[in-house]
Amino acid sequence: MTVRGARAGDVPFVVGLVPRFVEHGAADGHTPDEVIAGTARVLRDAIERPQPDDLVLIAEQDGERAGFLYAVTDRDFFTRERYLHVSEIVVARSGAGVGARLMEAAEAWAQERGYRIVTLNVVEENVPAQRFYARLGYAPGHRHLVKHLPTVGHQEATVPSHRVIHFELPADEPERAIAFYRDAFGWEIRKWDGPLDYWTAKTGAGTGIDGAFLPRAMLRATTNTIAVDDLDAAIDRVHRLGGTVTSPPVVIPQVGRFCYAADTEGNAFGMMQHDGGETVGQPTASRNEDR
Repeated sequence: MTVRGARAGDVPFVVGLVPRFVEHGAADGHTPDEVIAGTARVLRDAIERPQPDDLVLIAEQDGERAGFLYAVTDRDFFTRERYLHVSEIVVARSGAGVGARLMEAAEAWAQERGYRIVTLNVVEENVPAQRFYARLGYAPGHRHLVKHLPTVGHQEATVPSHRVIHFELPADEPERAIAFYRDAFGWEIRKWDGPLDYWTAKTGAGTGIDGAFLPRAMLRATTNTIAVDDLDAAIDRVHRLGGTVTSPPVVIPQVGRFCYAADTEGNAFGMMQHDGGETVGQPTASRNEDR
């Protein structure tokens, strides 16, 4: 078994193992989706933009990647002494000694830099991990407690992850289609003031989503947009599961990052990583190809 530093080509492997982090529960009251998306984002950034005092290791066994470890340098609150904190470690298959080998390499890296302490966190429900670290000589330092407070005052609206949040309808004659939906269902439809031929559609109050109309030359088929926490991680999942990404990600000011994709059956859809702006009623992207 060998252990080496991570490279850019390791990102799909690392991100593909991230769901293992929630097999025994999610920390601090977060949802599994939040943990997966946030961890994938941090790990991708750590590999693609490495920092000199941080560590990302890849374990290989019989020529295949077998696990990874991500650790960061921190300072002790009381003494300001530098130490290593193991943020993430996961193996492709338990019981093969990969985790122990990664921890050994991380401890050696810390010792070379004069660090005296290595720390890590384990969720309460992950008893096998607690036993594993105890065998390596790790003991509880303090108990981490969490309380979620009720929201007081103004609360920013959030977009539910992995839900359909927007639709786009193509039209041979947009004005004709707009008149139809306005008269048939009372939709409030207005021309967007941007550079595209794009009409936003407010479908009404209450539960539901809003959408837009585009000329058919720009959009060949009805397309739904799905909210995602991390667009890069979602793109990786689409590729891994047999889908395709049909347009490069674009940044829509005050909305987020967006791209078009297709599922295994060829159905087109969009993916939006929201940045806190107003998602509904804004154009995604313009494309001029069959979908």
